[in-house]
Amino acid sequence: MSTYSDGNKDPFRHHLPDVNTMDGLFNLLSLATVNFLGNVLDFRTYSAPNQEEDEVASDEQKNLLRKYDRCNITGDERSAMCYARGVAVVLGSMIAAISPVMNVLPCAMHEV
Repeated sequence: MSTYSDGNKDPFRHHLPDVNTMDGLFNLLSLATVNFLGNVLDFRTYSAPNQEEDEVASDEQKNLLRKYDRCNITGDERSAMCYARGVAVVLGSMIAAISPVMNVLPCAMHEV
């Protein structure tokens, strides 16, 4: 069982990053980045509906992909990916707001 920087020894918290440490913060940012880029990393984003990984898309499948922006990811899964990207953006904004380095940079850039 891990002990977190705040002294918490909750056995169910071991899989969560400890955002009170730099390692935990970097782990959270890494997870947010993977979530944000989930569509880019998923080959189904570039596949037409019902197209298998190793087959060529038919004309009808290409038409669905091009005309209706339908890929091989289901609508529910696409919605979940959009939600995860939104959470990643919010997490990034929250970290930027509390980070001393991020708070200094915009001011310094305005003076240039």
